[in-house]
Amino acid sequence: RIIELCQSLSSRTHGSPRSTFQCPRIPLIIFSVSLTISQNQIRKSQSKQHTQDNFGLPHTYKKSLKMKAALLVLSLLSIASAYTITLQNNCRYPIPVFDGSLGRVIMTLQPGKGASYPPARPGSFNLFKQGGGLWAEFSLGVNGFDSYDLSVFRGYDGTPLSLSTNTGRTLTCSSSKCPDAYLYSGDNSKTHAVKASGGNTFRLTWC
Repeated sequence: RIIELCQSLSSRTHGSPRSTFQCPRIPLIIFSVSLTISQNQIRKSQSKQHTQDNFGLPHTYKKSLKMKAALLVLSLLSIASAYTITLQNNCRYPIPVFDGSLGRVIMTLQPGKGASYPPARPGSFNLFKQGGGLWAEFSLGVNGFDSYDLSVFRGYDGTPLSLSTNTGRTLTCSSSKCPDAYLYSGDNSKTHAVKASGGNTFRLTWC
């Protein structure tokens, strides 16, 4: 704008014998460039100010918090995935494995086949042959312990089941009066617990 004003003044006096006005081109160009640089610096400064959120936290700090939260979630997931439950069918017939907490069959084990329990999650859940009354019950990572038991008070269905672990007692049930299983609702002496470590392994074997 300064250069345009200068050129305008110069054109108005052009041809006048008394006019000696000349636009100082080089100084004006330098001034114009300096002004442009200053304006760019102001824009950058304003842009940095807008990178703060409503709480006045810089975005770099906000990203750091998000990264820590993500690491925490991954840590919890690694603990959850550390539980290993192996399912084995030694019967001569298929076993549809029902997860009572999910309310559905999670897999069907063919005779002689085995598999890993998909969720392998902390918390309380139970596994049993669909339609059967012999249940394996788990409460993993609750109050610092991994608890497990067999329950037959709903009725024995004729398919034997054993529950073993790498750190505790093995439980076996092959009748309606098996001493290792819950025989009634308040038979709490049949619950067993080991210290929760995230690395405890369990194995359910039918037949």
